[in-house]
Amino acid sequence: MEHKNTALGVVALALFVAAALWYSGRSAPSEDRVQRALFENSALYFTLNYRQEPNGYVIIPRPASGGAQYVLNMFLYADYQALQAKKYGQEGPPMIALGIYPNPKNQLPWDWVKTNSSSNYALSGDKKVIPESVSGKPAASYRWSGLYESQSVAVSHRGRIYLFSVSSPTSEDQIRKDFEDLLDRAKLE
Repeated sequence: MEHKNTALGVVALALFVAAALWYSGRSAPSEDRVQRALFENSALYFTLNYRQEPNGYVIIPRPASGGAQYVLNMFLYADYQALQAKKYGQEGPPMIALGIYPNPKNQLPWDWVKTNSSSNYALSGDKKVIPESVSGKPAASYRWSGLYESQSVAVSHRGRIYLFSVSSPTSEDQIRKDFEDLLDRAKLE
């Protein structure tokens, strides 16, 4: 009987170890397994350092619109494939965006946000603007709601406003963590 209990204990321990190893392979990758890529635009003085693998992002520069001089969108690769296959309705997939706007009056980011309709600040329910820093420069962060819950961070640099935004169904989505990581690694030169 004692030998049987020992064998059951060994089997239970082996199953526990196997389950733990399986789960660790499915959780978020550790930083040493993440492959990063750079997106640089020297004419507009910025560099983005973003996750490329595993399950990384595709960057799509877009035609300038809405007063922006430059626009780019970032989608998770799987979401971009679904978008290309027209599997999203009008709302589109979650995304990170960067719009670069002229700022000839050199407004502070929190002033620009409140006076420029491109900021979507009018869609902010609480109207809170929180001071932040991006690439060592003062920034204004705020939340707003459209089709998705969104957060934008505006930075004034070299006569322009760099407006970083993320939109996703919930504030707990992985894209929100990736957005914070992108802001932490962004360089405005």
